[in-house]
Amino acid sequence: MAAVLYDPARGAWGDWDAPRRAHTGVVAASDWAPLWAGRRACVPSAGAAGAAVASLRASGLVVRGGVRCTVTAAAAALQWDTPNAWPPVQQMLVEGLRSVAAVWGEEGATAADGSGGGGDDGGGDRGGGAGGGGDAAVGADAAALAATIADRTLRTVLAGWRRPGGVMHEKYDAVAGGGARGGGGSTPRKRGLGGPTASRCGCCSGTGGGGGGGG
Repeated sequence: MAAVLYDPARGAWGDWDAPRRAHTGVVAASDWAPLWAGRRACVPSAGAAGAAVASLRASGLVVRGGVRCTVTAAAAALQWDTPNAWPPVQQMLVEGLRSVAAVWGEEGATAADGSGGGGDDGGGDRGGGAGGGGDAAVGADAAALAATIADRTLRTVLAGWRRPGGVMHEKYDAVAGGGARGGGGSTPRKRGLGGPTASRCGCCSGTGGGGGGGG
């Protein structure tokens, strides 16, 4: 994953076009799934972690109603495309950012108080020029972005729940916000799925009410 899918110019990962032996260039929410899946294996330094958080912020994916699947739409209306936001994807991003916050925030604090040694487990240089307070700043930025995504996602679901019918959808229109239901796909929309409910509970846990839900 690090050797093929990671794009250092973006500070993120990406889908790979095998025939072309190059990244597809499609900016998608799944590009940051390694934050959830890999921890140290995919994000080995504070510099890499900071770049990943910054690139997600600047990607254009984080919008009013959460994180949309992609930045640009395909020619056909696809359900795994903008403007849709899927509950499991939101949860993976939130949990991945929280993992970054836990790893680098804790290590930055350890380095700052002088209790850590050098090397991978101490407070020395871990790449990217960010040590000590820099690591703590990476952790704080990741935690803030996780809270923002969780807050906007939960506000979207709550708004949808308050609409006539009182249901949670499998996907939402993140660009429109306000609880609007997502579209696309080859099967009829489903009601009563457990995935959205479980994912929303996962996003809600530990947000601390921060993050700001506007815009």
